[in-house]
Amino acid sequence: MRVPCFTVRRLMILVAASAFATVLLTGGRRDLIDRLDSPVKVVSWKTDGLRLADGRILMPPGMSSLPDVSERLAAATRRGVEIATDGRVYGLISVDHWCGNDPIRRHIVRTDLALMLEFTGEGKTAHPRRNQDVTSGDLEASSYSHGKWSVVGYSRLRRWRIEVEGQSRVPAAVSPTITATR
Repeated sequence: MRVPCFTVRRLMILVAASAFATVLLTGGRRDLIDRLDSPVKVVSWKTDGLRLADGRILMPPGMSSLPDVSERLAAATRRGVEIATDGRVYGLISVDHWCGNDPIRRHIVRTDLALMLEFTGEGKTAHPRRNQDVTSGDLEASSYSHGKWSVVGYSRLRRWRIEVEGQSRVPAAVSPTITATR
């Protein structure tokens, strides 16, 4: 009777074949997608705030004026906004994982709109700007294109946000500034 001999070489071939089959079956990439709780549709915005579908005008806490034009703000509000219980206003941004070796296929992140705008220097904050070391020219060139943040640009935003939130939150009222227009 002959006993099968499992050599290291055969074991390595078996492991490699199963890993290859797993990548073929799953694609090897996954999605990371955040969602908004109770999103409210944004129709447009002006410098005095976001125009919501229900007629309200909403200024994110910490902002005194929104930019006239902003590709980032347009992309972040395209799927609506969430007004959190603490009054912060959140939107969704896309992050471009451009490298074929990156396991993330689609990445959509929930982000605080006021902090995003302060980081990029768009609009006017209701307090002194805390992001003096980053210029909007640097951000334009390397961090954002075609409606998506680059992984590097998003990482910079995320690190800065964690640092700022560690120091202190943006002074905000219990609710954002909301004006009824109907």
